[in-house]
Amino acid sequence: MPESISQSGLSKAREPSIITESTPQQAKVHFSNLHLTSEKPESPIIIVCFGKKPLPIKEGFIYGEKAVVFDRISPKMKELSIQAGLLKSIPEEQRPRAVMSLLRKHVQYAYDNVVTLLEKHDPVLAQWITENTGINSSTKLIPLSEIFEKGYGVCRHLSIAYLWLAQQAGLEGTLACSAPLVIRNIKRKDNNQPLFKCVPVGNGLVAHMWDEIRLSNGKWIPVDPSTQLIGDADEGFDMFREANYLMEGAYGYNHECVEGDVVSSVETNPKFLPGAAFADAKIIVKLKPDARKLGKPRTYSQHPRFIGRTSLSISPRENNGMVNLTINSAAS
Repeated sequence: MPESISQSGLSKAREPSIITESTPQQAKVHFSNLHLTSEKPESPIIIVCFGKKPLPIKEGFIYGEKAVVFDRISPKMKELSIQAGLLKSIPEEQRPRAVMSLLRKHVQYAYDNVVTLLEKHDPVLAQWITENTGINSSTKLIPLSEIFEKGYGVCRHLSIAYLWLAQQAGLEGTLACSAPLVIRNIKRKDNNQPLFKCVPVGNGLVAHMWDEIRLSNGKWIPVDPSTQLIGDADEGFDMFREANYLMEGAYGYNHECVEGDVVSSVETNPKFLPGAAFADAKIIVKLKPDARKLGKPRTYSQHPRFIGRTSLSISPRENNGMVNLTINSAAS
């Protein structure tokens, strides 16, 4: 019995004390009496609740993982900006659909068959699309003005163009991007056609980009300029959920241990459901592992033990060109 009590007391002595504090700009987690070993190399999980906020499209900035640079307002953009501005006269909840209609009249999705048709009467434009904004073009930095002037692009180009045009209509929103093979192709409920033309129904997309628009009442509406799907009514919103549109939040924040010979590590990144304002990340503190050898288990010979205190810092990443996040809360 004394031995049992002793072990219990030892266990309690080794339980870390965890204090969390957070503001929208930063969360700090203070560990004291943290005891990590090669047998138990990870701390308790810290859950950080992130909120998403609008991403302004500003001249001179780069967006979409270095996909588009807002270089200037071209004559075409000026013309469309005036037309989008007129949409401020209609109810706010109707504007996402009206902006979609305006955009897709002037900027089309660069499917291979569309480019093939262009080759017959405008081979120069077809060649430009193939090299810069086509489905099989490599990701390169494209001026926003050229997307509007040329009139063709894929999901990353259309999403950024849509978000800029939505701003001209008095709306605000953010870009959204999925991790590979998360979104899957489905049959649309409105026309029984595949939602995406690039993969068979049931298959996953390599990656995808779309938008989420926030109305003045705080409601977020998913909008996909590529498929022209809008979640402003139940049918469209249900299709976003069925196709598993999960907005990846990994681009939007940094994390690090600011003291102690340990490192921070993400267990799960925040993934926002369609229309969701908040999503959780799970972050831990762990021993620094040795360089990993292929096919071998992880080892901790250089840092086999840590006993003491450390602090974990989590902060939104500014001007990342993808998603703006704010911290709602942090807890163990």
